[in-house]
Amino acid sequence: MMKALLSRQLGESATGSHRNLFFKARLKLTALYVLIIAIIVCGFSLFLYHTIIGNFADASEEDFAGNISRQHFVESASDSLQHTLVASDLTIILIAAIVSYLLAGKTLRPVEESHEAQRTFAAQASHELRTPLTIIRNDIEVLLRNVQPSSGQMRTTLVSNLEEVKGMTAMVEDLLALARSEQASEKVAEPFALENVIRKVLDKMQPFAAEKGVTLAVEKLMAGVVQGNEDAITRMLVNIIQNSLEHTETGEVVTINLLHNDSFGKITIVDTGKGIDPRDMPHIFTPFYKGIKTSQQGTGLGLAIVKTIVEQHNGTITVQSEKEKGTRVVITLPLV
Repeated sequence: MMKALLSRQLGESATGSHRNLFFKARLKLTALYVLIIAIIVCGFSLFLYHTIIGNFADASEEDFAGNISRQHFVESASDSLQHTLVASDLTIILIAAIVSYLLAGKTLRPVEESHEAQRTFAAQASHELRTPLTIIRNDIEVLLRNVQPSSGQMRTTLVSNLEEVKGMTAMVEDLLALARSEQASEKVAEPFALENVIRKVLDKMQPFAAEKGVTLAVEKLMAGVVQGNEDAITRMLVNIIQNSLEHTETGEVVTINLLHNDSFGKITIVDTGKGIDPRDMPHIFTPFYKGIKTSQQGTGLGLAIVKTIVEQHNGTITVQSEKEKGTRVVITLPLV
């Protein structure tokens, strides 16, 4: 309980520090905007003031209103102009400060959201990795407290630890895949035949489908060339098809199609499996989200990786699902 309280306090402290950091950055950016505008406004006002006063000084020396000298008129006009310019400059700078503060917030918002997403992702990743490590540590400590553990106890501990290590290995691999998929746009894009990649993925997934007793069927594969990272697209398809197979019962079917028009290729993967709980639908692309049922296996990163890869290739992904009736995934990718 003390650890949980400390963790929550540290999280709140980190969140407060994060907000304070961006608030200071926003104020600094606002001050910079206002300074630039103030320099421009004051410079223009000085230029305007000297120009107008100079024009008055060059005016005729005849009296104004019979008893007002030119000098008196120029001084009066100068004072009035000064007051007007100062008031207008202050008004402009005040309005500029408000607008600058709003613009600074808008400018920093994507950076702040990205920073918050990274912070949340790091916290989730550390939590997901900490849990199996805690289990392994507890198992070992229990075993060590037993002076003469039996072979059965040692085997049980080792089997449990092995399962946790496998889970951590899968998570680390998914984290690396997610990092690589996020860097996909930085790699040199090359053209490749999308239908060939689908065929390779299907050949790779056939043994898994046979083991599950699920039919992996292809209705139509039209030829289409995509510009991008072939390895990333392969990983994307593997993740989706594997996810469909895992949630489809023995004797059911997973169907793949590739159709296209002149501009886009459309990959459709339809299964007749368990479907997705409506409560889970808004969160299926959220990293580490495993659904309402906490017993669900996996790292919760598969669909997050899929979405990142699709977006890196300027594509779109939509998921339609009905409980106990199946799921339909549609991916569109631009063709070359």
